[in-house]
Amino acid sequence: MTGHQSPIWSRVVKIGVPIGVIFGLAYIDFASFYSLGYQEIYKHHSKGIAVALWVLGGFSQFVMFLYWILMFVIGPGKSPVFQPLNLYGTDDPNLIPCPDIFPCDEYGYPEYNSNARSIVTARTFYSKDMGYMVLKFDHFCLWIGTVVGETNYLFFMKYCQWFLTYFVVILIFLIRYTPSNIGRGGEINHNFIPLYVMCGMWILMIGALFGTHFYYIVINKVTLDQVSENQKRSFERWQNSHKDDKKKRPKPREETGWRYINVKKDNLRLVVQYGINDRVYDMGAKKNFINLVYNGNRNHGLEESFYTTQKYFVALAILFIPFVDIYNGFKYAKRPPIDPEIGSLQERKRMEFESYSCKLNDDFLQHVYGKIERKECYIAQYIRLPQEHQKPPEDEREPQKEASTEIKSETKSETGSEMVSPLKNSTESGSPRSSQQ
Repeated sequence: MTGHQSPIWSRVVKIGVPIGVIFGLAYIDFASFYSLGYQEIYKHHSKGIAVALWVLGGFSQFVMFLYWILMFVIGPGKSPVFQPLNLYGTDDPNLIPCPDIFPCDEYGYPEYNSNARSIVTARTFYSKDMGYMVLKFDHFCLWIGTVVGETNYLFFMKYCQWFLTYFVVILIFLIRYTPSNIGRGGEINHNFIPLYVMCGMWILMIGALFGTHFYYIVINKVTLDQVSENQKRSFERWQNSHKDDKKKRPKPREETGWRYINVKKDNLRLVVQYGINDRVYDMGAKKNFINLVYNGNRNHGLEESFYTTQKYFVALAILFIPFVDIYNGFKYAKRPPIDPEIGSLQERKRMEFESYSCKLNDDFLQHVYGKIERKECYIAQYIRLPQEHQKPPEDEREPQKEASTEIKSETKSETGSEMVSPLKNSTESGSPRSSQQ
């Protein structure tokens, strides 16, 4: 089995769970539309109300299945394969000129993924399930059976919304007509009991999920960020625990919570450290919602004049109204091509690399340049200077991070991600540098 493939049992589960959801929905349809809608409401109360249940429940389920299918059709967003960055300023036309700022490891090297054989842009993550680098990777949704990323995130929100609406509709009718059902027969219809259980369970689960991701849109956060924060707290608790407790408890994934960016300063490349809790990609709620609906879920590329209050409210309306977002979802899924008349081939490669990265917000950039002015940074290791200037003192450096995970921890051998010098071949395995999300 190759490094990028999931274990057989994992693939069976990822296929079996969505199929199980479909069969579960089939039973809920029977219990709600026949037992509740026909046997109770249609026969003993009002035909019109029964029809209303069928129409509202059926419409909600139709919209839910539509967005479920659309998530697979549009996909999570695939990153192109990017050649190594030209860190050493050579004349090699195949290398990409270094952007002024790019994410890196603690030594200043860009992240390289050996499975994709590509330099990794900001917030991009290799998915074993998709077999490629996913743009703005959020998570693998077990219930849906696919990865949620940059391009299908809007459809994922619509899917959650209408899945939630479906169960709310059923629960409202169920609560209204359960007393009359009990009063007439002396006992409750046996199909009503699992309806209550499933409606309650799914409303709590999906309501919490939808609310969480709505908040994530507000601050431009992804589930993988939250996973890293949780792993950081877990690792800190393990570090702070008593020595005897450490022997009993397995060591969690080593997540220090530090991330790094490589910044151009005059003729040098400097490495600046920041924390995973810093909202470096947050452009503000207004821009974040507009970008989700009108910009393919990217946080750059639109003119500043586009971010109006009117567009903000329209974007919020589109988020809650079915169907109207489908055109925008497909229209803005792909980035506009780079004009072949602009600059040299190398410059166009750099522009393409930056277009597939996420932009850092202005407040964070001010913070970065402030740290540089205060000399709270150090020179990238590949810059050929005296050894004492190449990396931070031993007591100031954080432990090296292991490979990032795809919601659950994965080893480096599973993801194939590692930090390497761009001049090294992707098949080399001796590099001490490892991937970070």
